[in-house]
Amino acid sequence: MVKSLPPRSEVPKEDTWDLEPLFASSEAFDKALEDIEEKAASFHQQFKGNIRDAESVIETLKAYSALYEQMVPVSTYASLSLSTDQTNDEAQMRSSRFGSVSAKIGSQLSFVTSELLELPEETLKAAS
Repeated sequence: MVKSLPPRSEVPKEDTWDLEPLFASSEAFDKALEDIEEKAASFHQQFKGNIRDAESVIETLKAYSALYEQMVPVSTYASLSLSTDQTNDEAQMRSSRFGSVSAKIGSQLSFVTSELLELPEETLKAAS
């Protein structure tokens, strides 16, 4: 006979992952996700079509890196909360919402690679 895993609600708290260091609540997660979405839209508006010289390459890549760094805890929270109990509707919705926002952000930021590839090699070397 195959044993099934107990629902997370039946697992002793000391045997579960503590996600609070990432976000104290699902509301804090939602706020962070909205913030990243807004920052990605702002990034797109500020930098698309404006990567022209070494200075703008550096500025763009610093902002790009900062944006992706902010996505790490949001992604981790969404992933870990779902992996703890894949039958949890709230965790499924959170993961789905993160996936949708992440895809949107990826689309908004996809211009960076193509614009960098269009620059002369000398410009990229000057930025390094």
